[in-house]
Amino acid sequence: MSRSVWLVLAVAINAIIATVSQAQTNSWISSTGGFWDEARLWSLAEPPSIAQSAILITNAASETITIDSTTAQHFKSTLTISNLTISAPYGSTDTVYLANTGTTALHIVDSLVIGIAPGNSSPGGGLLISSNSTLIVDGVMGGQFQDNGTVVITGGSLITTNCSLHVAAESSTFYGPSGSLIISNGTVQARDVAIGTASESGSGGTLDLFGGRMTVS
Repeated sequence: MSRSVWLVLAVAINAIIATVSQAQTNSWISSTGGFWDEARLWSLAEPPSIAQSAILITNAASETITIDSTTAQHFKSTLTISNLTISAPYGSTDTVYLANTGTTALHIVDSLVIGIAPGNSSPGGGLLISSNSTLIVDGVMGGQFQDNGTVVITGGSLITTNCSLHVAAESSTFYGPSGSLIISNGTVQARDVAIGTASESGSGGTLDLFGGRMTVS
């Protein structure tokens, strides 16, 4: 890659960091499911964007937030975000469902965390299903992909570029971390993959691959 291209990338990343550092979080506030692009269902009364520091789907009710082909076609700007946490309190499960978005990605610039409720001492319920869709996690600001819930990739692809894909990642809960990654006729391209956490007793993660492919660089 040429020096000029590296310079452009560095400027772009610095601009993102500067923007995000001054931004607010945007939380899902509806007690029922809905579509990702519905402004009225978010705490900032606007859908997700890269201008927000984090997207939180962590409220008490179990609900499913859907990103579909309509979102991908008409609300594409909502699909590039800085950070995403999916985690209902213990006893509930929050779900993000990517449904047939094709090559239009949910693009997370820094971190994706599933199944760790902020400030909660017990593991939260988090589920991400990607069906014939694309999910990209970059980790450009030191972020990681931490799966202490369940991730299902059925068709389509999952790509992590500058971060680890950690199933059953180290957590601050009283319980040993656990998580699962299920790939069915999909593809995963990862920088590196870790399953379980040696430093925590009771840690356990699973990776199931059915008719798909995983490439680790």
